[in-house]
Amino acid sequence: KKRGSSSKVESEGKKSRQIDASKDFPRCEKVFLVCPAGVQTGGPEALHQLCDQLNEQSSLPGWMAYTVSDKHVASYAPRAQRPIAYDSYNAPVTMYDPFQEGDNKHLLIWPECWTNEMIAY
Repeated sequence: KKRGSSSKVESEGKKSRQIDASKDFPRCEKVFLVCPAGVQTGGPEALHQLCDQLNEQSSLPGWMAYTVSDKHVASYAPRAQRPIAYDSYNAPVTMYDPFQEGDNKHLLIWPECWTNEMIAY
């Protein structure tokens, strides 16, 4: 069992339900959670937990997009692997570069410590 998570949303004793996020984000097809490659701290774990909950409780699939930073510009790291510490989360790693231009059907969630690196995107 995953740490501190449940597989469904509980609503005041009513049956569990899945959240249909397509109504809130009608043009969005996927959510990419940008995460620094190889980092195991509270922030990256929270991103993995969010990805897990998106996949368990919403209609929008969540994918981890590992990145590296070079001269204050984040770039996709296609060979990065999920740290073993986060294997218990339903947080698949994307093999697709979410930073490709012209793809406006994807929602990117960035770590707050890297907002200065979003300028290129």
